Amino acid sequence: MMDILQEDRSLSKKVLSFYNMVQVHKTLHKQYLDNRKDASWMLDSFIPFYTDIELIGLTKESIFHQEKENKAGTFYLHLWLEICERMQWHALKNLKGMVVDMHKDLTPDDEFPYLINVSK
Repeated sequence: MMDILQEDRSLSKKVLSFYNMVQVHKTLHKQYLDNRKDASWMLDSFIPFYTDIELIGLTKESIFHQEKENKAGTFYLHLWLEICERMQWHALKNLKGMVVDMHKDLTPDDEFPYLINVSK
């Protein structure tokens, strides 16, 4: 798929890839990481396998909403910084994310007027 996207000049500079849930001790995962240097669209950053990330599906809670600090958040930060650098989004590199919650009565048709800042 990436080869096809790279043929379209308007998309080739807008699409980047990274590996997620990487287990670096596995031979195949290590080979993929070693070979990504040949692909200009591949980021150097990757997200390793962590139980905290895997539990997102079960708990329906992002790692950014969890009370405890975790290593995964650091990897996501490095990924974001690399994306900003590669896409030349310099103004976005130093922005801190804001956790928001939606009003319970919000429907999919609404324009999301009730976003509430739940960050502390």
